Amino acid sequence: MLGDRIGVAGTSLRRLIGLLGRRSLGPGTGLLIIPSQAIHTVAMRFPIDVVFVDGHWRVIHLRPAMAPFRMTGFHWKARCVLELPSGVIAQTSTMIGDQLSVVENSPYPAKQRSVSAHGSSIKSHAEEYLKSEEID
Repeated sequence: MLGDRIGVAGTSLRRLIGLLGRRSLGPGTGLLIIPSQAIHTVAMRFPIDVVFVDGHWRVIHLRPAMAPFRMTGFHWKARCVLELPSGVIAQTSTMIGDQLSVVENSPYPAKQRSVSAHGSSIKSHAEEYLKSEEID
């Protein structure tokens, strides 16, 4: 499991704020940014693992241990980006091509999700967003 307390940044304001102001990401936490094709760690205080995901919830790019004050390139086929504590990609053996599963696990629907690699079921407001997009 990549995380069991994954927040969702689905609004412009939430995407703008992202993880700014946090001192770290605890085990099992993270942020799913929807939509997103690139991210930065400007003004962040700690490294993060970054997983780019396409419209079918497949991993299309990985950026482990991305240091503060860096920018990723654009990944045009990405529909969202998952920001995780540094080391999670290696600990979970997540690889390009893995299929992610996103499952609701909070009484507050837009607040937390569980995300697993290699799964197949998807149940979240994130799925609704991706279904509304034309995906090739």
